[in-house]
Amino acid sequence: MQNFIPRFEVATLRPPQTRLIPKFGGLPWGLPAERWPHCRECNMPMALLAQLPHHGPALDFGDSRWVLHLFQCTTAGCSTWSYEEGCNAAFMLPRETVGDGLTQSPQATGERPAYAWITGIAPVEHSMHGELWIIGWQEHEDAIPQHMSPAYFDPHTFDALPEEFRFPHDFDYRLRTKAGALLDGERTR
Repeated sequence: MQNFIPRFEVATLRPPQTRLIPKFGGLPWGLPAERWPHCRECNMPMALLAQLPHHGPALDFGDSRWVLHLFQCTTAGCSTWSYEEGCNAAFMLPRETVGDGLTQSPQATGERPAYAWITGIAPVEHSMHGELWIIGWQEHEDAIPQHMSPAYFDPHTFDALPEEFRFPHDFDYRLRTKAGALLDGERTR
C-alpha cells in the first residue's frame, strides 16, 4: 500500500504565513472566530493541534474543499484523554468558509474551575510548543499487499499476521504509522 510521509519545517524559520497550509500548532488560518472551540470543563479556548486542508492523495478527505481542524484544551486537569468530555474537538469546514489571515484565540468564556488556578498552571496563549508546517510529502510504498489492508483495522486479525507484515521496515519508527514524518532535508534509509 502506498502512504505519504510529511516533510516538516519549523514555522519560525519560514516567512510569515500568507495562505492556508497544512500545519501542526500555531494559530488557525481563516477560522471563523465563532467556530473556535472552548473546553467544556474549564471554558478556556482550546489550542490548535492541526489544521489540515485536503491534499490528495496524501491527505484525502474525499473532496478538495474540506479542511480538518483538531483542537485540544491545554489547561492542566482537564480530561483531554476522553473524546466524550468536551476537552478536545475535531471538525471539518469547507474551504469557502475559511477566511484570510490568522485567527487570534478568543477570550475565555464563563468561570474557570478552581483546579485551573490551584495547579498554578494557567492555560497557554499559544496553540502548542512550536509550529510545524508540512512543506511536502515523500511517497512511500509500505510493502503491505492491498488484500491484507483490512487486517490492520482489527486487533484480532492484525495479531494473526506474520511478523514481517505486523512490523515492516525493521521497526523504523518513521514508517510504522501513517503519522511518521521527516524534517526538511532528512532522508530515509
